[in-house]
Amino acid sequence: MRDRACTYLKQLVDEIRAYGKYAFWNDEEKQKRYSREYQRKVYKKYTEAKASKNMPKPLQ
Repeated sequence: MRDRACTYLKQLVDEIRAYGKYAFWNDEEKQKRYSREYQRKVYKKYTEAKASKNMPKPLQ
């Protein structure tokens, strides 16, 4: 019962976030309220790691 309730709650939260991002597509400050802090950190870390792999190593 508890797992089912958590699943439904997560689905609702995800749906609200998706609608919020869509409704406030032109307002970056409000868009941040509808995204997860954890997800932003992971994405930033991933893109930084990817960029550093593609960067040429300095000449020595």
